[in-house]
Amino acid sequence: MGKFESPPVLLLAFNRPENTQKVFEAIAQAKPSQLFFAVDGPRIGNKVDLEKSEQVKKIIEQVNWPCEVKTLFHEKNIGCKLAVSGAITWFFEHVEAGIILEDDCVPSSDFFDFCNVMLERYKDKTEIMMISGSNFYAEKNLYGIENGCFLSKYFSAWGWATWRRAWKNYDFSMQSIERKKLCQKLKQAFRYSFARIYYLQIYDELKRNEINAWDYQWFFKNLVLTGYALVPAKNLVKNIGIEGVHFVPGSKELRFLNLETQRLDITLVSAVLACDSRYHEALVRDIVSDFSKYKLLLKTVLYFFGLYKFVFKLRQWKKKLKQFFV
Repeated sequence: MGKFESPPVLLLAFNRPENTQKVFEAIAQAKPSQLFFAVDGPRIGNKVDLEKSEQVKKIIEQVNWPCEVKTLFHEKNIGCKLAVSGAITWFFEHVEAGIILEDDCVPSSDFFDFCNVMLERYKDKTEIMMISGSNFYAEKNLYGIENGCFLSKYFSAWGWATWRRAWKNYDFSMQSIERKKLCQKLKQAFRYSFARIYYLQIYDELKRNEINAWDYQWFFKNLVLTGYALVPAKNLVKNIGIEGVHFVPGSKELRFLNLETQRLDITLVSAVLACDSRYHEALVRDIVSDFSKYKLLLKTVLYFFGLYKFVFKLRQWKKKLKQFFV
């Protein structure tokens, strides 16, 4: 248990009882006075989903400390996009500020202390939109910060916290996010041209409902609003979801998984004064370089000639066939 009382916590889960158990055990050590538990329903005809989602739901019965518990259990699968964003909106209908943890993001005890202090310290700083728990380069100590934190334009949702006042800006359909404005903000944030191409393609795919994601909308909206994420000098969350939806098997981006957490003495963390662009520049370069410049260029050409919709259909048929034979 940390030095400070834990903020309210939202735990998001689906069909991974082993992973969810590990995240719950970390939450149990922090003993929040409010715990919200949201579980997406099983996919139609998937007996494994049905069995495992029931196992996941029973985990909440292990709460053995004074705690107000609220649950949001879906009978049918509504998908990551709707399940996660909807659960976060539900969470902030009840609390002013809190922590959001997915079922593969295991936080350290210092994470809860860090969120407690930062949520209070920056609750009225509207340019700060979220508190991140992940620092992907903490072991390298690129910035010479031992017990501090800094602002970044990259928004990692691998264990994070935010306020109702920030989440109310979330735009699920991206109706308020103009492509031209986003392009300008991407240019200001990232000098790396392939990063701009990469994120604009994601924006276009989201607008065509070709990606089942919720977090890019959060990232894009905050970028347009010139918002920042607060990043700790140490990594405070370990992502254990190697079999999850975050990465394609074999991707070099798997190096971001299972990063060990480090100790962070919150009493030594001073006020944040500026945004450190080196962090988000390094991170986006790594992400885009692993994605492959050639793939980006190929997709750009396919989009230009109006051929990518056929590639997308082939991908959808492949997914359906895969589900049929599972």
